[in-house]
Amino acid sequence: MAAFIFRGPVAYFYNRVLFRFFLRDIRDRIITGMLRSIGARGVGADVGCGTGRLTPILLSFFDNLLAIDVHKSGLLEIKSEYNNGRVQVIAADICHLPLRNRSVDQVVCASVLEHIKELDRAVENIRKCLEVEGKLVIGYPYETTLIRTLWRFFVPKSIVREPGALSNEEFFKSPMTHKQSYLSIMSLVMRKFNLLHRKKIPPLLSAYVIDCYKSLREE
Repeated sequence: MAAFIFRGPVAYFYNRVLFRFFLRDIRDRIITGMLRSIGARGVGADVGCGTGRLTPILLSFFDNLLAIDVHKSGLLEIKSEYNNGRVQVIAADICHLPLRNRSVDQVVCASVLEHIKELDRAVENIRKCLEVEGKLVIGYPYETTLIRTLWRFFVPKSIVREPGALSNEEFFKSPMTHKQSYLSIMSLVMRKFNLLHRKKIPPLLSAYVIDCYKSLREE
């Protein structure tokens, strides 16, 4: 995202100072609370784990953790830090998960689905690897009608339309950033899973949402 300017309503969630020192911690606490509420245990998978930001949190719940990411550099960091036999690093794309059907109790997938072009395939792969009573916790950018309206009418157009700036639609479609909007993520995931919990960050001026789902798998 550093290669261009974005001045849409969800931009402040990605502000480096706000995200690093405020919003990221709130996100992590919400994920922790959701995992506690569903009694997370057994085998967990962090799909799109990056450099392992959530690894210590997830290890407090799961006996064994699968750290999955397409970028090997982050996996090497996780492997060097958590060499205790409880963490298995897997270099894989979310659309080609090398996991057996019903082999994972819970999946966490934060700030990943908005970047995936083949969203249906990615979500179906997650669904297949989950146990019958498995849960899915996901996080993705969000935008309320209030924020969109305030931004449209009160933010100076000279800022919104400065050279190099992207509109909201362009932001979500840009190959450098998001390939899915929150609407496409919500609608597709809710066709395959049953929503249990939803939290928005921040509650009123929401720019990010964290959902907890249970699979709708047929027996």
